[in-house]
Amino acid sequence: MIEDEKIIEMFFWRSEQGIRELDIKYGILLTMRPLDERGAWAVKSKKEYVLDEKGERVKLPSGRYKTRKVDLVDWNNQENAEVWRAAWADLANAYLERNDSPERIDHRSYERQGIDQIPTVHVGVAACQMEKKGIAIATLAELDAALSAVREKSDTIREGMKTAEKRMKELKKLIEYGGNYLKYKPIHDELKTLKNGWTSKRDKYEEAHRAELALCPPPGPRGA
Repeated sequence: MIEDEKIIEMFFWRSEQGIRELDIKYGILLTMRPLDERGAWAVKSKKEYVLDEKGERVKLPSGRYKTRKVDLVDWNNQENAEVWRAAWADLANAYLERNDSPERIDHRSYERQGIDQIPTVHVGVAACQMEKKGIAIATLAELDAALSAVREKSDTIREGMKTAEKRMKELKKLIEYGGNYLKYKPIHDELKTLKNGWTSKRDKYEEAHRAELALCPPPGPRGA
């Protein structure tokens, strides 16, 4: 029995046959019901009537009254699975660190970790039982191998997409530059014809069109 009065049973087993060459597994069983003062199983939930805004029971078309389930313990709350998995990861990582092992366990999915990777196929209890009965489950191993190949190809595709995205940005800049060049080329041409002299006509023109000239600087020499 553990701190919050749950009864827990843990068991481990090792298999050297099947899908994996060596497979070590463990199982944990927890009670979902509390024990009463006599040591007998008590109920884990009850039903209560749903009341309206006037405090009256809500009657259904069938003539019965509407009810809802109320849990008396939180042991069957799915949110506990997250807490227990996190606690297991912390405990396992503490022992891995204590034994100078570089491996670490993370109970979160790849998606939650921000890892762009396809997960492997989980071969569960049902598949193992099928194998023990002589039912062929090679398709699971084949699927796992196929997913591994897809992961390798996806890495290559992602690198290609990054290169393509970089090239698209460069092309976008070139297109933008080309549009600005055609739009503001007359201003550059006009500037070339002007001279300062005593009126500073060129400087005044350049100052008046500074924004347009900045959007489309004159092309440099080839190879620059």
